[in-house]
Parts: sequence; C-alpha cells; structure tokens
Amino acid sequence: MSHAFANGLEISGKAVHANTIADFPDTCFTPPENPATPPGVPIPYPSFGFASDTEKGTGTVKIGGQNVNIKNKSDLSRPSGTEAACPATKDSITSNNTG
Repeated sequence: MSHAFANGLEISGKAVHANTIADFPDTCFTPPENPATPPGVPIPYPSFGFASDTEKGTGTVKIGGQNVNIKNKSDLSRPSGTEAACPATKDSITSNNTG
C-alpha cells in the first residue's frame, strides 16, 4: 500500500502497517514494596502498539477501505507495556492496562 499524508505527516489507521514503539509516558499505578500504599506508586511506562489495532476510528473517512485514527479519540485495542501496573482505583481517570 502507498503512504497517505496530511499536513506533511503520515496518517495512521487500520490499513497502515506501522507500530508505536516506546511511546512515553503512559503513567500507571504500580504496586509498591511493603508497606503497601494504596493505590500504588505512579510510574511512567513505555507504550507499544500497532496501527492495525485501531478502535474508535473514523466512520466515513477510509484509507485502503479501513478506518483512520482520530487524534485524541482513537484507541489501540491491544497495547502493551503496562503489564506491571495494577488496576486504577475508583476515582482514577482510566484503568486500561494490559496483563
């Protein structure tokens, strides 16, 4: 597939064969050493993922017949890199970590 660009930047989406390597920071709570301190210690982790795992992409704009990422709205369905983190508490913004 040829590359699609907008404003000089390559567009990311399901049809693109690209990956995210060590995107920083993905700050997650991590279980501390004893004595435990709820909810844990916030630690920045590198995030890894593939553009082909796009979720919540465009509905009508397509490249190669597939959805395109929307800035600050699209997610990757199978990111990795936060496996050591623990789920967030009820007052947290998110609790999406893999592992």
